[in-house]
Amino acid sequence: MKKILFGSLATLLITVLVISGCKQDIDLTSDYKEVPVVYGLLNTQDATHYIRVQKGYLIDGDAYAAAGIPDSIYYSDSLVVRLIPYTGANAGNPIVFSKQVNTVVKDSGTFATTPHILYAYTGTLDPSKSYKLQIINTTSKDTFSSAEQTGIALVKDFQVVSPNQDLIGANVIGLSSNAPYTIRWRAADNAGIYDIKMRFPYREYDNATNTLQVDSFVEVYILKSESGIVDNTFLIASFNPLLLLNTLANNLEVRNDRYRIFKATEGIKLYFTAGGTTLAQFINSQKAQSGGLTSNEALPPYTNITDGVGIFSSRYSKTLDSIMLTNAALDTLSCHPITAPLRFRGSNGQVCF
Repeated sequence: MKKILFGSLATLLITVLVISGCKQDIDLTSDYKEVPVVYGLLNTQDATHYIRVQKGYLIDGDAYAAAGIPDSIYYSDSLVVRLIPYTGANAGNPIVFSKQVNTVVKDSGTFATTPHILYAYTGTLDPSKSYKLQIINTTSKDTFSSAEQTGIALVKDFQVVSPNQDLIGANVIGLSSNAPYTIRWRAADNAGIYDIKMRFPYREYDNATNTLQVDSFVEVYILKSESGIVDNTFLIASFNPLLLLNTLANNLEVRNDRYRIFKATEGIKLYFTAGGTTLAQFINSQKAQSGGLTSNEALPPYTNITDGVGIFSSRYSKTLDSIMLTNAALDTLSCHPITAPLRFRGSNGQVCF
């Protein structure tokens, strides 16, 4: 399963536990009640779509230790997980998800790694329809669903306007610190938040033998969980080249026995991810929670799951690759005081350090 750029289920679960612990009116002697915790991001680009369903809990003890016990976080009952497609106000036939156990390897962390239970559907989703999530506990007969009456609208494809092609048909970008580069794109339908990540590829060679030693890349976020700035009919994000230069300086070792080159055969890649409006509300509420509130002022976490907590939304991704550096940018990379010690070769193969 692809790593989600916006938020995490672990953060969501811990938030549920912490916020529950902050309330002053919890009856610790009341009957135990399972609270569903749901996480799902639909993407029309995916061949397989996943929904994660777990449960929150309140215990007299170490909540973090309990998180490592599968029975604490997974339902023992049989769940029916399905999507209801809508065309306008008209509901279509449900799409039923299958239960998957350990099909996807879960990263290690606070929560139990095995079994790793997900619900999956392999097939296409129609971007012209909206989708409502419905979860039925066949034992208790409880039903949980996404809050939107006719479901969530899917984020659709969008256009990246710049970087754009120059006269020789290549996407190019500069590294002038005096003139930050502006990235432009058209807003995606049904999106409310964006990530833009840059991947800078490089190669490292032995100075004496010219043999390849390292073939790798460095990544930096230009925009992370933001809406972008509106500029006429576009959204824009400003890329300050110093961000890339400092990232390279902080991640690459200074070695006088090596030289490096920008890997022009691959070029820079820009990864765009657009998240749905409900996802934007979820992330913005998390930012508000981290604003230094005291326990008595803590706000309940945002959720669009009825009688539960979680987030059900959508996203769409685009990649712009083969972006070249101008000759001036290659010379900046080679000779700028920040990156000169890294011994990058410039436009004429020179090393300034």
